[in-house]
Amino acid sequence: MKKLLLLFSLLAVSLLHSQEYEVLSVSSGYNEDVIANGSASASTVTTTGVDDANWAYMSTDYVSPSDGAAAATAIPADGLVSNGDVDFEFGDFSENNSLRIQTSNSSGTLSFSNQVNATNLYFLVTSGSGASTVSAEVLFTDGTSQTFTGLSVADWYNGGSPVLQGLGRVRRNDDNIELNSTNPRIYQLSVALATENQTKLVSGVEFTKTSAGTSVFNVFAASAQILPECPAPTNIASSNVGTESATLSWDAPSVTPSSYEYYYSTSNVDPDDTTTVSGTTTDTSVVIDGLSATTSYYFWVRSACGTDTTSSWTGPYSFDTEMCPVDEQCTYTFYLSDSYGDGWNGNTLNVIQNGVTVADVTLPVGEEAGIQEVTLCDGVPFSIYWTGGSWSYEVSFNIVSNYTGEQILSVPTYSTSLVGTTIYTGYSVCSVLSCPQPTDLSADEITAYTAELSWTEAGSATQWEVIVLPAGSDFPAEDAEGVVTEDNDPYLIEELDSYTEYEYYVKALCGAGDESFWSGPYEFMTEVSCPQPVNIVVSDVVYDAATATWEAGAEETTWEVAIMESGAGEPTSWITVSDNPTYTFDDLDGLTDYVVYVRAYCEEDDQSFWSLSATFETPISNDECNNPIEVPVNATEDCTQVTTVSFEGATVSGETSECADNNSGDIWYSFVALGTTHEIEMINPTPLATTTVYDDVVLTLYDGTCGDLTMIYCTSVNNILATDLEPGSTYLLRIIDNTTAVNNTGFDLCINTPELPANQDSFACSIRTINSDFEVPDISGVYPPVLDENMIQGWRTTAADGQIEVWPTPNFEDVPGYSGDQFIELNANLEGGVYQDYETPAATTFTYSFAHRARRSGGLDVCRILSGSPDDDLADYTVVGTFSADNTSWVVNTGTFTTPDDQPVTRFIFEAVSTVTNDNSVGNFLDAVSFIADNSITVDNPMTIDCDDIDVAITAAGGGSWSVVDGNPSETVIADPDSNSTTISGFTLPGTYYYEWNGTYCSSTLEIVYDIYVVEFNYDATEVCYDGEDFVPTLADGFTMGGTFTSTEGLVLDATTGEINTGESTPGTYTVTYTVDTGGVATTCDTEYSVDVTIFPPVEMAIVGGCSGVAYMLTATPLNENEDLTGVTYDWSGPNGFTGDTQEVQAIYEGDYTVVVTSANGCSYESSLSVESTYCAIPQGISPQGDQYNQDFDLTGLNVSKLEIFNRLGKKVYTQTNYTDQWHGQTDEGEILPVGTYFYVLYFSDGKDTKTGWVYINY
Repeated sequence: MKKLLLLFSLLAVSLLHSQEYEVLSVSSGYNEDVIANGSASASTVTTTGVDDANWAYMSTDYVSPSDGAAAATAIPADGLVSNGDVDFEFGDFSENNSLRIQTSNSSGTLSFSNQVNATNLYFLVTSGSGASTVSAEVLFTDGTSQTFTGLSVADWYNGGSPVLQGLGRVRRNDDNIELNSTNPRIYQLSVALATENQTKLVSGVEFTKTSAGTSVFNVFAASAQILPECPAPTNIASSNVGTESATLSWDAPSVTPSSYEYYYSTSNVDPDDTTTVSGTTTDTSVVIDGLSATTSYYFWVRSACGTDTTSSWTGPYSFDTEMCPVDEQCTYTFYLSDSYGDGWNGNTLNVIQNGVTVADVTLPVGEEAGIQEVTLCDGVPFSIYWTGGSWSYEVSFNIVSNYTGEQILSVPTYSTSLVGTTIYTGYSVCSVLSCPQPTDLSADEITAYTAELSWTEAGSATQWEVIVLPAGSDFPAEDAEGVVTEDNDPYLIEELDSYTEYEYYVKALCGAGDESFWSGPYEFMTEVSCPQPVNIVVSDVVYDAATATWEAGAEETTWEVAIMESGAGEPTSWITVSDNPTYTFDDLDGLTDYVVYVRAYCEEDDQSFWSLSATFETPISNDECNNPIEVPVNATEDCTQVTTVSFEGATVSGETSECADNNSGDIWYSFVALGTTHEIEMINPTPLATTTVYDDVVLTLYDGTCGDLTMIYCTSVNNILATDLEPGSTYLLRIIDNTTAVNNTGFDLCINTPELPANQDSFACSIRTINSDFEVPDISGVYPPVLDENMIQGWRTTAADGQIEVWPTPNFEDVPGYSGDQFIELNANLEGGVYQDYETPAATTFTYSFAHRARRSGGLDVCRILSGSPDDDLADYTVVGTFSADNTSWVVNTGTFTTPDDQPVTRFIFEAVSTVTNDNSVGNFLDAVSFIADNSITVDNPMTIDCDDIDVAITAAGGGSWSVVDGNPSETVIADPDSNSTTISGFTLPGTYYYEWNGTYCSSTLEIVYDIYVVEFNYDATEVCYDGEDFVPTLADGFTMGGTFTSTEGLVLDATTGEINTGESTPGTYTVTYTVDTGGVATTCDTEYSVDVTIFPPVEMAIVGGCSGVAYMLTATPLNENEDLTGVTYDWSGPNGFTGDTQEVQAIYEGDYTVVVTSANGCSYESSLSVESTYCAIPQGISPQGDQYNQDFDLTGLNVSKLEIFNRLGKKVYTQTNYTDQWHGQTDEGEILPVGTYFYVLYFSDGKDTKTGWVYINY
């Protein structure tokens, strides 16, 4: 897997860096494993340490068996590291991975499997137990080598320029991990190969430790900068630099190119592919002509190895051309001084001519005075810039022109305003001037838009040229054009901008082509056009408003005003005020620093600068009851939303206080209750420090409105558990500084919603210990601070200094806490006890528990609990118990204690009896202190009873009385309502019953569930017909759900609902039973109930149709031949309103016939038949021979309204209306028709279609 990783990393490097760099794969040479990985002991997964003290590096996947995991900043588990463009790969962490050399003059060689041509080699190295000096001999495949000596490798702690740092380390003998954000470190060691060796293949490197001592040299990985196909030249140098030319040279690379391309410019921007080169040469030097004097140039050169193949550019190399020929130069002398006599301490005068710094003038360290000469070119502008250092006020100097002897500048000490500025601008003078510069420049009569400029003519010129520029502009060029004037006393310049800094220059015009250098600059500022308002006064300041007044700066009558928080900067919006210079600002924030801004509005686009008032502070906003700050209420017990509280600016409000002894200032808050119980906490006291004097703070909770308040809670222990609140109601919280003067006391206010403990009936009836684990306030660090007791929730001390010592975990003595992250030491600086007070309006039984531990070994720390009234002397307190513990572990002590009946407040004090040190202020650690009492109902609540419970025993703690809550399912009787232990009887109906226990100072509700089983049910009909409607039972009131319906076999029944499916059930009589599940609990209550149900079978019939004579008859025929038809009724229906009520009926018409057969028990069965024809057999022949057979053409029952007989010739021979059987072969005249076939037409009285046919007469 390691080999695959290496191949992948080499490929990645090749792609990333376009083959300019390559990781060198070490094939041999590592002699030690100094990097711990995996999860075994460091002594198992390494062979030795990086240093001489047995410490090893770790990879990020290392986990100590005893001390946790390595840091994320350890050596990467994949072994891959990058330093810019150079990549490295460590050796396998499971094998030797370092060439480690400790002995002086000892050597070791790293050999590489990939042999490359390189220009530079890079190594990851470090030195343990001090820095090392090594030599490196680079070995080439041709047997030659190149040696580098005196290579310094820093100690793995605190060395400069690390590649990796903050790696951490592990001690091999005990697996102890030491983590550090900056140490230990690994460094990069680099060597550059000589040009003649760059075309040789590198095979390895031999390292030799040349320094003495116990330091340990380690090398972990190697990389190479690959020799490019077209190497770049090196070592650019310049010579023969003059004012207009210079010679540039360079060294040829290891592979000689066909030519060189070079580029030079006055810009230091590197050339790119689009840059046109300045020239080409085959030599390794070039002479550049046509340069400008006193100019900085930049030069680059690259190799050209063939068509479109060039090296990278080498450069830029910078050089400056000479200023001017020697005969055009002169010197200026700088006379330097330091008033303290220790040199200029970094202060420097930079002399710049034609944009080039020609000299940096300074006074060396330790010198009081000195002289330095600076050479300048004649007639070229120059400037002097003061670069600041330390103690600039000590600096003074004079500058003199050695040609003219004129002092051009004199700067005394304490001229610090000039530091960081150009202090002089002018022309150098090295020859006689035919047209001298004007002198004594000035500006007078300056207005917003004009100024009068004056100067003194130094020669005989009568014309001058003037240039006016914005202040800070560049010195004008020699040929710059200005305004020519003949006025010099004064010259009026107009059309300037108001309140603007300008500078002007002037030169004399002495004749054609003869003019002086520019004199100047002379700086001046125009006046403002719109003066600022003055005398801003802020008055009538309240928490949300303030009034500002001011005076006009001139004749303006309109102003723009704004108010900003101090430090917020100038306003971006404002209000316009006219005529009356006053304005009242509202909607301000309390206890906030503000500044009022006012500016004059003179005309459009012409306003004055802003005038500012003095900073003023609004008073605190919630200083009175009628303006409280609303506090968010946390829906859980976590303080995710808090309000920062400060007494800054607080005064005493008008509402009276019932429980604070003093009031140096109070503040008001409000909140809307989310539930019936909320905890109000003071957390995060500030500043949290041992030296802080923290004021006693009283929290008072009110119901009602200002002027009509009802106090419901008051405490000075930083915590209120408020119960019996009305959700949605607003409550007022007053926080009072209970001292004579407000100190630096601040904190966060949290209102949360606590979760009722599982073993308590209500918050109101429970007595609890505040801050039992000493977790508030939250402290940090490893040393225990000694805190003012007023910072701590719940706990106070009897010690005279009022301080409690809180220990964090972890801490400097490695003492673990028993519960949470903090605990206390019983005494801080002085002997005393820590205590908490509890309300006990009646005799109250407390259950207490606490964890106790000694601080020192060698014996026991002993403490005791005392109990009594806060009004009693300590000597009168009762000893609850005495307890001891050593320092090997925490000991948990528990017990109970009952307070006297007439002690409304009980104080429990923990007091040191003795310690191992015999100093009672050192020892007795306490944690998880709990005093709990519950004055509420003490039986199970809610309580479940059943029919076995005739009398229910109930109990509660303390004194009080029981009462029945209205609306219970039935009347019950409390045997003794005034006893805390009594019985209740009379339960008759199931349901939930409620009873109120009205204790001494709280009330709670008992819930009793009378859990009898209601199992009665019935069906609306217990005798039903088969295949009738499905039906469900009717359940009794309060029916106990969750049971099962069952029946004898044959009845299809839903076991959950009791619904009967009559169609799927077998007719018969069944018993349906409902049974409840008691969960295996034995009970005498009825748990089942049964009902008998009968399903009658149907009288199943089928309609049989057939002819009876010529009538088509329908008969309702039983499918069961043994069916008893006694009492059966029939109800026929058919086409054309057909009805019938007998078992057999005649079907007269074709169509659908239905019969509903109803048995004697009322069960009906329906059957249908579709009759396609009601015709029965019409005779096809008659033989009227006088015997009894076939005498007549009998159509009786067919409802024939008329019969017509035709002979074969179609002649009608017989007609009869209302025909039944009258034709027996005669004509209408009564004659006997001969033998033969005759045809008939039948007409029907019931509307059927006419029917035709034939009949044969035979005698």
